[in-house]
Amino acid sequence: MKDKRCDGCVFWAKNSAPSNAHRDDREGWCHRYAPRPTSSDWPHEVLKALVKIAWGDLDAPELGGLKNTWEEASVTGITYWPMTTGADWCGEFERAP
Repeated sequence: MKDKRCDGCVFWAKNSAPSNAHRDDREGWCHRYAPRPTSSDWPHEVLKALVKIAWGDLDAPELGGLKNTWEEASVTGITYWPMTTGADWCGEFERAP
């Protein structure tokens, strides 16, 4: 598995910026699977509703007011290829020609 690295994979696109970095530290993007954009905040809203249902009565004194620990987040709709280093490996390596 030593030779199964991102920098030897057909799906890896090396960063075009000149780099004096060691081979293991060079950066690039994994193009194994295309990023999947979402068109709205629906995954976040579903998760928030499920948390409220599952946690039910979180105002109970023995829980110490956990109800206020839900953090609001939003989906920006921005998609990107994941950044990896040459030494990384996702487990789905395919040797570059």
